[in-house]
Amino acid sequence: MIAATAIAHQMPIATLNVRDFLLIDRYFPLPGIFDPLSMEWIVDPPSGWTFAPDLQPEVETKDHGKTPNIEAGTPTCKIIRLRA
Repeated sequence: MIAATAIAHQMPIATLNVRDFLLIDRYFPLPGIFDPLSMEWIVDPPSGWTFAPDLQPEVETKDHGKTPNIEAGTPTCKIIRLRA
């Protein structure tokens, strides 16, 4: 049901149970699978989905909007490929 809802609404899935969703992705392409433990996309997300700090909608700024206040240690994710 989770995979069907994700496909119908074109929303990626964040899960710790990647293996089961990879089996579903074989037959019904999913719009992205994200593993929050490793911070990695297992299946590519739709365009526009990212955890990059420069694309956050509202970033707190210093000096009244002159420069964004983004911490250097903000984690980003990488895309990997797995075969079920």
